[in-house]
Amino acid sequence: MDRSARVRVAVGVLILLLPVLVSAAALRPIGFARSESDFTVGSSVIQNNSTIFEGDDIGSLDFAIRLNLKDGSRYTLGADSEGNVYQDHLLLRSGSVEMANTGQPSRVLASSLRVAAEAPASSATVYLNEKGTVTVLVRKGEVKVTRGRELVATLGSGQLVSFKSGSRGAVRPDTDGALIELNQAQAEQVSDLAEAAKEANCLLPRVEQLSYQFDSLSTRLAAYQASRSAIQTRFERGIATQTDQQMLTSLNNDLRSLTQESGSFSADLNNVIFQHHYPGSAPVSPHTIHGHIQTHCHHGQHGHTVFHLCPTGEHQVPPHHTGPPPIG
Repeated sequence: MDRSARVRVAVGVLILLLPVLVSAAALRPIGFARSESDFTVGSSVIQNNSTIFEGDDIGSLDFAIRLNLKDGSRYTLGADSEGNVYQDHLLLRSGSVEMANTGQPSRVLASSLRVAAEAPASSATVYLNEKGTVTVLVRKGEVKVTRGRELVATLGSGQLVSFKSGSRGAVRPDTDGALIELNQAQAEQVSDLAEAAKEANCLLPRVEQLSYQFDSLSTRLAAYQASRSAIQTRFERGIATQTDQQMLTSLNNDLRSLTQESGSFSADLNNVIFQHHYPGSAPVSPHTIHGHIQTHCHHGQHGHTVFHLCPTGEHQVPPHHTGPPPIG
C-alpha cells in the first residue's frame, strides 16, 4: 500500500472514530454538584449530589447548588437559577451565582459580559435579571468585567455595579441603580425561601429574621430614593440650596452604608439558601475516583459501590445519579 493510500485509510478511520471521541470527551466529568434539595441536570431531577460533565445544564430548585470543579474553581448557583457548567467557566442564564477564587480563577459569562475572579481569594456574586441586566457585587479582592476583548470595569471589594445594554449595544455601568437591582433579586430570594419554609419548618425562624432584615433594608432604600429624587429635581430646576448640597452628600454616605448592609444580607441569604442545616464552607475530601475533589463518597466508574468510603454511595458515572445506587 502506497503512502497516499495509507493516509486515506487513516483519515477514514479517524472519521469513523470521531463521534466516539467526541462522545467520550462530552462524558468526561469536570466536577461535582451538591445541594440540600433536589435540582435538575438536563431533563433529570437529581437527589442532592451528582457528578457534572462538560456543558451540563444545571438548575436549582428550593436551595442553591454548590459546584466544585476539577480544576479547583468554586461556584454556588443561587436558588431558582440556571446555567451551563464548563471546565473553565459557568454560563449564567438566569438568577444568580457566587464565584470564588480559592486557588484557581473563576469565570462567569452573563448576557454579553464576562466576570472573572483572577486574583487569589477574590469572590463576587453575579445576578442576571430577565431584561439582561447584569449586577456584580464584589465580596473580596478584585474582579474584572469584560465584553469580548474590551475591559468594561475593574471592581474592588465592596463595589456594587449593574451593567445595562445602552444604545447600539453599548454597555453602560450603573452604580446608582445597582442597589435597586440587588434589592429586587433579594426580594425574589426571600420569597423562594418563604416557599421552601412551608416544607421545611426548621427554616421558619431564620426566614422570619431574614424577612425582617429585608423589610428594613427595603424601607430605607425607598426613603433614600425619594429624598435623592426630590433633591435632584431642585438641582435640575436651578433652585437647589447649600442645604440641598449637604443633604446630597449625606445621602451618598447613606447609599454606601446601604450597599454594605445589602452585601452582608446577600451573604446571609446565600448561606441559608445553599444549606440551612450546614452553614459555612462545605467540607472537602480528596476523594478522586473521577479525578476531581468532591464532598461525599460516591460510586466507582462502573456503578459499583465504594464500601470503604460509604456503604450506599451517592452517585455513579455514567449516568447521573437519580436514585439509590446499585450494590455490586
